[in-house]
Amino acid sequence: MLTTVRAEAPSDAPLPGPAAALARDCLLRSLDVAELLVHDVLVPVAATADPPDQVKEVAEVAMLLRMAHRLGDEPITARVETLAEAIAPLARSESIRRQLVGRVSAAAPKFLAHACLSSIGLTDDQFERVVTQALTSSAACAAERVPFRILDVAWIRHLILGDQELLDHPVLPLTCLGQGVDLVGANVDAAYALSHTLPYATDFGRLELPSWVDRAKQSQLADALIAKALAADDLDLLGELLMTAPLLRLPWSPMQVFGWTVLTEVWRDHPILPGPGIPRASGPEDELTRRRRVLGTVYHTPLVGGLLMATALWRRHLPPDDFTATTARESPPRGPALDATLKPAWRAVWARLSEGERQRSQIAPWLVALHQAVDALDAAGLLALLRQPQAAHAPTEPVRQAVELLQRLVQAGTPSE
Repeated sequence: MLTTVRAEAPSDAPLPGPAAALARDCLLRSLDVAELLVHDVLVPVAATADPPDQVKEVAEVAMLLRMAHRLGDEPITARVETLAEAIAPLARSESIRRQLVGRVSAAAPKFLAHACLSSIGLTDDQFERVVTQALTSSAACAAERVPFRILDVAWIRHLILGDQELLDHPVLPLTCLGQGVDLVGANVDAAYALSHTLPYATDFGRLELPSWVDRAKQSQLADALIAKALAADDLDLLGELLMTAPLLRLPWSPMQVFGWTVLTEVWRDHPILPGPGIPRASGPEDELTRRRRVLGTVYHTPLVGGLLMATALWRRHLPPDDFTATTARESPPRGPALDATLKPAWRAVWARLSEGERQRSQIAPWLVALHQAVDALDAAGLLALLRQPQAAHAPTEPVRQAVELLQRLVQAGTPSE
């Protein structure tokens, strides 16, 4: 049964300005991908004789629908509710019911899609009873996880059991909110520790962080990890990290604005925001098999982009319009396609910027270079970068860690200037 449920937004007044218009356009593109994924892949595959596990894909679509539904935008809401009804049988399938009966400590991801659908009003009381029984079992939390993964599960549980599952959670001081991030050799998991903790600790901006959190430090760590995402051409990670400003309720930093510019410029030139490489066909395939192969790989990045746009719009916390001259160009017609020979993508976007935009974003290439020097333990490169004027205007946390690394390298006898 579908009932009307609406999360309380900061304001009901429409958001003016090109940044908001661009964010809404990108959100619509994300919903386009979700619809393709559901109707061309998830539903047909679920009807096959021996369907694979599609729990993750269904859950990620449901998360996007929940966030988009928050906006109270009637055309978007209509699309969301239609798509929610299409995935409800997949979210509450007999296979998932059986999994919820089994290992209850691993149940949370299995009922995530159901919980998101319930939060927008598409409820199922019988399935809810199965979920509640799994949630309240004595072994429901009996699994060891790293701190930010514990928070992942707490966020999912709170969708069913309420905010008390999330507020002042004892794991919060053990996450990056209390411990920070070691930026030297930081892998993707280290970046996800921040990009997951912030949205889950705040329920994508609905809840405030504890007062003891150093929000400025978290923003600076995000800047450094955005440099990592740009260097690696990882638009998936970039999209997650760009939720930082709306979730911390801080102004967008120049690095975050540049990251937004890169993401939206690439998206402008591709119908589907590019994700990881598409696997080659293993043999002859029909159209449905081809769509499954392609969408099954690339769907995640545009869905993350949609979560970013819905979060920023709902929090009413977008990059300043006067910082988004490039991303705010009228569309269509689109600007010239990004030069595919300039890799990673941020280099192509940088080449497209005006001189004034480059001046405002000059910290971005410097931070990318700093990330690469830190990653390579390059003492000479670090010293050269720290002597440049940009160092005086750079985020404190990555500079502090770079200086400390340089001191360790010198102490260890690594050659430097």
